[in-house]
Amino acid sequence: MANQTSVRKIVFIGDSVTSCHRNPFFPEGFGYVNNIRRKLPSDWKVINRGINGDRLIDLERRWDKDVIRQSSDFVSIAIGINEVLRRYDGTDATSSEEFSDRYARLISKTIKFSRADIILCEPFILPFNAHMQRWREDLDEKLSVIRALAFEFKLLRVPFDLEMGLLNKQYESKLLTKDGVHPTKLGHSKMADFWLSTFESAL
Repeated sequence: MANQTSVRKIVFIGDSVTSCHRNPFFPEGFGYVNNIRRKLPSDWKVINRGINGDRLIDLERRWDKDVIRQSSDFVSIAIGINEVLRRYDGTDATSSEEFSDRYARLISKTIKFSRADIILCEPFILPFNAHMQRWREDLDEKLSVIRALAFEFKLLRVPFDLEMGLLNKQYESKLLTKDGVHPTKLGHSKMADFWLSTFESAL
C-alpha cells in the first residue's frame, strides 16, 4: 500500500457529483466526499477536487496541480457522466476509444509520478424519463472502459452504477437523485457507504 505516515491523504477528483457545492468555507462539499470524511478515522485527510461540468479532457489539464503535487496516498477518480451527457445534447461527443486513451494516460501518469493508489469510481444514471433511457447505451460503453482499465492496471473500482441500480429497486429515482444524475442527500449517503465498503476491503 501507499505511504504509512501519521496523516494519510485521499484526493477525490471528478465533476459536480464529487464537488457537490464545495467552496472555501466547506472544502469537502456537501456530498459523498464529505460523508466519507466524517466516517474515516482522524488520521485521514480528505481533499475534494471536483469541478462542475468536468470531463477527462479537463482533468488532464489540471492533473499535475490537483493530483500529482498533492502527494496523496490515494486518488479517487469519478468521471464520465459529462462525456455521456455531451453526446446527447449534441455539443461534443467522446468516443469510447478517446475516453479509454485519456483515462489510461492519467492512470499511467499517476503511477509514474505519484505514490498514490488509484480508485476508479463508476458514473451512473437513474433515468427520470424515456429520453434518459437512451443515455444508457453510451454510459455502458464508458463503464466497460473503466472496468477494463481497473482490470488492466489492477486498481480498486467502486461499482456505483451497479449499486445505485440495485438501490433503485428499493427507492424511487427521485429519492436517490435530483435529476437522474446528481444525488440527493440519501443518494450521497449511500454512495459514501459503497465507496467505503470497497476502500476498507483493500486496507
